[in-house]
Amino acid sequence: MKFKLILKVLIASISLVLITIGISFLLPIEYGNTFAKVVLFPGYFLWDVTNVICPPSGSRCFLGSERSFAHHGWALICYIFGWFGLIMAALKIKKALTRHS
Repeated sequence: MKFKLILKVLIASISLVLITIGISFLLPIEYGNTFAKVVLFPGYFLWDVTNVICPPSGSRCFLGSERSFAHHGWALICYIFGWFGLIMAALKIKKALTRHS
């Protein structure tokens, strides 16, 4: 794929994640958490999978670091790349289906 398309998808993914986080902060906490988990599901899934490799601390650590900044920074990266992967997969499927039609 072209570099410009990848850059546009990455920017769209970052925007989607930041807007979702902003909206979830405006909602009451019980609704905000649910809203964020539903919209950011690809990233939550990626985050949970990567946290499995971090025993005994579990989801509290990232590459051996138990600092909350590292933990939340890794979560943000997972959210962005979760949506990036989903959008890129959808574009590839669309391209493959329209090529054969």
